Amino acid sequence: MPLCILAVGLFLWRYQVNGIRTGPGDTEEAYYYVHGRIAREKSGLVYSGGELWYLDHGRVDTEYTGFAPSAAGIWYVEGGKAQKEWTGLYYGTVLREYLGTPAGESAQFVRFLSAEMENCAGTGWWYVKEGRVCFTQTLLRQTSVLFPVPGEQGSADDGETGNKIAANETEAAVEAAAGDTGVKVRAGESDSETASAGEIVCWCYVDGGIWNTAYEGIAENSNGKFFACGGTVDFSAEGTWVQDGCTYILENGAVIGKITAESTRFIAHRGLSSEAPENTVRAFLLAGEAGFWGCEADVRLTADSRFVVLHNKTFYKMCGEKLYPGDLTTEEIAALTVQYGSNLEQYASDPLATSICFLEDFLAVCVEYDMVPVIDIKEGSTSDAAADAERIRLLYETTVTCIGDREVVFIAFDLEILILMRQIAA
Repeated sequence: MPLCILAVGLFLWRYQVNGIRTGPGDTEEAYYYVHGRIAREKSGLVYSGGELWYLDHGRVDTEYTGFAPSAAGIWYVEGGKAQKEWTGLYYGTVLREYLGTPAGESAQFVRFLSAEMENCAGTGWWYVKEGRVCFTQTLLRQTSVLFPVPGEQGSADDGETGNKIAANETEAAVEAAAGDTGVKVRAGESDSETASAGEIVCWCYVDGGIWNTAYEGIAENSNGKFFACGGTVDFSAEGTWVQDGCTYILENGAVIGKITAESTRFIAHRGLSSEAPENTVRAFLLAGEAGFWGCEADVRLTADSRFVVLHNKTFYKMCGEKLYPGDLTTEEIAALTVQYGSNLEQYASDPLATSICFLEDFLAVCVEYDMVPVIDIKEGSTSDAAADAERIRLLYETTVTCIGDREVVFIAFDLEILILMRQIAA
């Protein structure tokens, strides 16, 4: 009777054995048990003892290194166990299969392809975050000693073994990650990380989980937008880059501004000077009718302290007479007739196109059409600082009197004049 009870007890104990256990006999290999029996029909990842193990017909395949799917995502496996603490770039050939569930990291599966399927899509460096392939990352920080070249180690000739760039928190973990399968490189995306001496710091562009080493263009992460060339951010890039209808302004590889069709502001230079004589009321009216955001005009001071709209130093280009505005009164300037300009024959009998314009006339058109006046101060600073200040103060007060608190832009080639205007406006 006691023997029967013992036999039944042993049977029940064996039936309750589940999970990863050392195999029978003297073997050190581990197997996956279900109800006390090795589950030889099981291959792939299984959960046991808080870890994910990779099985080959029930046996833990400690030689397996590569990608494997589970219901919780696609994991990178090293030595038969999913490395849930690793983050970095890992090289291999994978195939993504999408389920009918909503798109998401846990709704995508990957299986490792054999060497015969090397030409299939999915070969490259895959971004693994905390052990799983991350399909949503776009730009990650990479700190490394060197980048292995795909094909030199752990290439398709190695079957299910892949190179890896392992990101780990300790040096010991990095050493453990190296194994015999590829070149190890520290990697991470923490902004608090500081590169050690001799390390290379770059940002890698990841598209759909895979490092796109051919990508050239704008890439983005939580730190901002950057210009990537060859799949990594070019921190020496300066100037502009046009992409998808936008012009990006670059400084040290970072995007510091973006110009789009919606954000671009068009300014009519000296009015719509291609359609009517420049700096005339008619040219300003045409700019307003055309819908320009702003309108530019050049101003100079007359002998009786009014501002006339004139680009050149004299009236020779517009009126054929080499007369300086500073030597003429308002009445004398008003008597001049415009002799040259765009489509002048069309506007020969139009006083708005043939008469010299004054600042007040220009500002009135800007108010009427809700254009921002862009006033180019043509006369620079002189040796008489008090006279310069009085002239700029008069320009500012005349402008404010005409347009009130509307927006206005002052420009000049003379920096001292602009500083003076800013001081007066303040």
